[in-house]
Amino acid sequence: MSLPCDTIKRGSTLIPHSRHYYSDGTFCFIVERTIFRIYQGLLSRRSEVMKDLFSLPQQESSWSRSPSPGSDINRPPAYNQCQQQSQVTIDGVPAVTLDDKADDFADLLDIIMPGPIVPHCPPTYTFDQLAGIAHLCDKYAIDDIRDWALLWIDELLPSSIDDIPRLTAFWGNACLIARVITFARKTNLPKYLPLAFYTLALHQWSADDKFDSAAHLYVQRALSIHDQQRIQAGRVSLQQLLLEKAPALPDLGLSSRSPCTEVYSRGAKSIQCRMHHQDGWVGPMELIGALLRGPLEVLNDRVDHPPRDLCTKCTLKYVQASSLLREEVYRKLPDFFLLSTERMAPAKPNKLAFLTQVAPASYVAGLGRGASGFTTRSDIGPAREGPSAEAVAEAQTRRGEETTEVDAEAFQDPDNETGLFAGMVYEADDEEADNIYESVDAKMDERRRVRREAREAAEAAKVRTEQPKLQTQFADLKRGLSAVTDSEWENLPEVGNLTGKKRKRDLRERTYAVPDSVIAGDRDRGAMENALDDRQQKLGGFDTPSMDGTLTNLVEIGQARDNLLSLKLDQLSGSVAGGTSSSIDPKGYLTDLNSVALKTEAEIGDIKRARMLFDSLVKSNPKHAPGWIAAACVEEHAGRMVAARKIIKMGCEKCPTNEDIWLEAARLHPNDDAKVILANAVQHVSQSVKIWLTAAELEHELKSKKRVLRKALEHIPNSVILWKQIISLETESADALILLSRAVEVLPHSVELWLALARLETPERAKKVLNTARKAVPTSHEIWIAAGRLVEQGAGSKPDAASQAKELELVDKTIELGVKELRKHQVMLTRDQWLAEAERCESEGSLRTCEAIVKATVAMDVEEEDRESTWVGDVESALAKRKIGTARAILSYALRVFPDKRALWRRAADIEKAHGDRASLDAILSQAVKYCPQAEVLWLMFAKEKWTAGDVPGARETLEEAFKANPESEQIWLAAVKLEAENGELDVARELLKRARKVADTERIWMKSAVFERQQHHLEEALSTVEAGLKKFPTFPKLHMLKGQILTDANDKAAARMAYALGVKACPKSVPLWLLSSRLEEQDGRAIKARSLLEKARLVNPKEEALWAEAVAVEERAGATTQANAVLARGLQECPTSGLLYSMSIWYHPKPVRKSRAVDALKKTRDDPRVICTIACVFWEDGAYEKARTWFGRATTADPDNGDTWATWWKFEQSKGTPEHRSIVQAKCVAADPHHGPAWQAVAKNVANVGNGPAVLLPLVANTIRSGTHTS
Repeated sequence: MSLPCDTIKRGSTLIPHSRHYYSDGTFCFIVERTIFRIYQGLLSRRSEVMKDLFSLPQQESSWSRSPSPGSDINRPPAYNQCQQQSQVTIDGVPAVTLDDKADDFADLLDIIMPGPIVPHCPPTYTFDQLAGIAHLCDKYAIDDIRDWALLWIDELLPSSIDDIPRLTAFWGNACLIARVITFARKTNLPKYLPLAFYTLALHQWSADDKFDSAAHLYVQRALSIHDQQRIQAGRVSLQQLLLEKAPALPDLGLSSRSPCTEVYSRGAKSIQCRMHHQDGWVGPMELIGALLRGPLEVLNDRVDHPPRDLCTKCTLKYVQASSLLREEVYRKLPDFFLLSTERMAPAKPNKLAFLTQVAPASYVAGLGRGASGFTTRSDIGPAREGPSAEAVAEAQTRRGEETTEVDAEAFQDPDNETGLFAGMVYEADDEEADNIYESVDAKMDERRRVRREAREAAEAAKVRTEQPKLQTQFADLKRGLSAVTDSEWENLPEVGNLTGKKRKRDLRERTYAVPDSVIAGDRDRGAMENALDDRQQKLGGFDTPSMDGTLTNLVEIGQARDNLLSLKLDQLSGSVAGGTSSSIDPKGYLTDLNSVALKTEAEIGDIKRARMLFDSLVKSNPKHAPGWIAAACVEEHAGRMVAARKIIKMGCEKCPTNEDIWLEAARLHPNDDAKVILANAVQHVSQSVKIWLTAAELEHELKSKKRVLRKALEHIPNSVILWKQIISLETESADALILLSRAVEVLPHSVELWLALARLETPERAKKVLNTARKAVPTSHEIWIAAGRLVEQGAGSKPDAASQAKELELVDKTIELGVKELRKHQVMLTRDQWLAEAERCESEGSLRTCEAIVKATVAMDVEEEDRESTWVGDVESALAKRKIGTARAILSYALRVFPDKRALWRRAADIEKAHGDRASLDAILSQAVKYCPQAEVLWLMFAKEKWTAGDVPGARETLEEAFKANPESEQIWLAAVKLEAENGELDVARELLKRARKVADTERIWMKSAVFERQQHHLEEALSTVEAGLKKFPTFPKLHMLKGQILTDANDKAAARMAYALGVKACPKSVPLWLLSSRLEEQDGRAIKARSLLEKARLVNPKEEALWAEAVAVEERAGATTQANAVLARGLQECPTSGLLYSMSIWYHPKPVRKSRAVDALKKTRDDPRVICTIACVFWEDGAYEKARTWFGRATTADPDNGDTWATWWKFEQSKGTPEHRSIVQAKCVAADPHHGPAWQAVAKNVANVGNGPAVLLPLVANTIRSGTHTS
């Protein structure tokens, strides 16, 4: 089958290669969607695999990759791969798809296509390019280029101890090191592995780029777990060696060696050797640290650059010690990284290795290609006796041949008869015979066992008698030690020299007469002088007389030093103009020094070497344009611009058809000269778009740019880039319209040009343009989307809503039709691609087109059971990108498919509440309660939105409809009661509560009824309601709490105490009930009873942080700080992750250690919001107000429902902030609407604060919180 050059199966776009697509080529390769059209003769001469591929018969086949029956398993894998490819044609030329990288294949063709000569150097090739070339050459059996690539890889990669100076510069990239390790393993080149593992082990990882993190994830994936273990083990072994060997260096341990006394001369001066001094060296820890960071680099630098202030002998010792340690570290690298035991794959034989080998003894030149070798008498001389047997054996040994034949039966086991009967069948009778023989052997061994053991025991006893062990000789003496008494043991003499020979006298027993001057000096050594002697008083304390009577004035010495430094600074400043100015620019002086380019000797050597290599390249292959470009770049880097321009000019003359060399020449020349060069370039390479664009960029006037681009279009009329560039230069829309009309005629397949033309036309003409574009490019989805947007734009101009709605329906039909047409032309965009297009339409303001795209494509490729979860995920993804319109469209489609899913309606209502207006929210909620009438939360949301909007009658109607759908719903009854109570209809609310107790009859309704009566100060009715509720629900703790609170309000503490007692008995797991009972006892002055209740509560409810916190508060309020601290310590032992207890414990520590204690609390409580709030209070107390404000924000973000945190923040802003800060805190608190927190609930549930919102409660709660400390 024949395909055009830009398409292949399933409509995937193929791109012809820019350099290797020759119009008269005879064969095509498809590599990564790129077409290479080349001459098969060139490849056939270089590769046997390619030659076999081209000789295959051209036959039609399917696109399968199953092995053909005729595939040769002995040929290279690339041959069978290519043979199994389907035979297609592109523009009438056979084509084969290769599973390679397009860039590597292009680099290989860059070397092959110019000719059979292999270039001598890679001017622009990196390691990855050379590795890719070597891989392809190995795959397609191109040995000469493979050897060349490996040669230059060896030049690039450090592999020996001589390459250490350039080790740091090359191994700076950890990912490159990982690729080198993989390459060395594949190509069996283990010489690169030691330095690679060494550099990776000492790589300077930053704090955010750990070895197991996302930044170096590539290295972790590239290396196996064994290699990672090698790196860790090698690093440890290397550090151990350095710590063991480094102290032997001369400049370490200097104080323990005798100083050098040699003096050497430098010029006219005599200088003492540096080894004479005990100071002046780098600290031992600094040197060892540098060695641990880079041992080879540091040691190599010490060898190459020893200190200059050492004598010859010390310099030799310094260099020898560093050199020996460097060689030892390098020699042991394979052992450190466990590379010496690693098995590599067998190396591929190098076909060119015979050039450096000695010819065999029987070698005859030309015999392999058919020549017959012969010798004459003149060649061998007169007749002589043949070589002796010794000479033959010596020659065989020298050649590595075996001198004797090995007897095959020399090592045959006589008991092993496998060789005799190896060809016979092992039958049942053979097995039976073997079993009989084994039983006979076992029985005979058992009969001999008694005699054998007796003989062995006798032989052992004889040996012990003749050669007794030392411990047996003293066995009787050891047994006698058991009878030694304690006094005898203490009287044993000490071990010492009892012979009396060479006994040294103890010098410590000798005494000496100490002079009085020593005693006086030791006495006055620590004394302080507090007076001047007579001479000092006479001459002045700051004038020190010398031996000859002259005075030394230290003040004048300081002034002279300042004058000298000033003079040196003036001398260094230089002259700005003719030496008349001597000022220094303090801002630009250092930057001027940094701008001076200083080339080291190594860099100069590299430049000279590169210059020689590139000179050899351009001479051996003058038609190779990259060689000329690289040679010019070398000269440019060396600062020789004239030489660089001369070289690039010669390159343009040798390679006039290469666009890159012309562009490089234009870059190296000034603007005017570059114009001339490019004018000459278009004479040779008139089809190069880059040259025309560069020529246009060199022009400064708009008219000149247009002239150049128009000239370019005359030569290259089918270049989209040129058309877009010239159109972008037009300032008038009419001129741009004319150019676009001409452009789409020349390039009818360019979608961008069609869309640009449609945007400039009127709406009516734009429709015609898009219809024409749709016919010209039927596979473009952009045209259909543009058509939908055009229809949407036209609908906005309609006068009435009905016409607009009718026009907007055409948007849906247009997009739906476009999707169908694209499927007919086999253009299959995925869901993600369509949703991305919808998001783009939303960003550009086309919301209806976005919705139409979602309707037509959101259900594509989604399983029926996964639709809901998939669409919800799409909604969340769109919201994360701030694409609200796309999320609404997806959710709207999902609700049409699943109208009874209350979670979807709830999500839609949340989106409208956050991003929509009240009308859209009402519309969503009205539809939600219609399709989900049993969803109580939707009814409550609907009623609340109407209530907050001021529509109280509408809220009542909504709740009435909710009663009809959910007559026994507790939440709806309570919502109706709240609505009537807060709107002043107290009698109606009371009546609703009575009906609710009859219809719903839940414990919460009874509790709300009692709370309602208490809020109205009807304590008797509230108490009777509670007692009635307790008869029905005796285990509901809130009723017991409410009863105790009502009795406390009535000042009947005895009854309240009884109520709490009954409550904790009925509900022992209710922590708030225990707390209320304890607080009642504490208010009554019975602190001991309060402690007892809390202790009993902790026994019933272990590990409850609230009970421990209340116990600490009881002790604190009683003034027993020590007891409170002890209770807090016990609580932290039982609740080790309690944020409440840790936030309290911070304040029990001294001020200097509170921050460290806060850090520990954060770690142990996993960033508990209460601990974060306490840290903010610590900063508040320390005066760090900005940090306190930041930490308050973190605390409210972590737990926005904790009202105590908001109140603490408000109190802070009230004390240290501004009105703007307080308004911000208040607005955020109102938005969060908190309901929890001990202080917040105590104020919010107060009867006096019923009905107050967060804005009113915030300052009230703040007044109950102590400043700068934890919440009360």
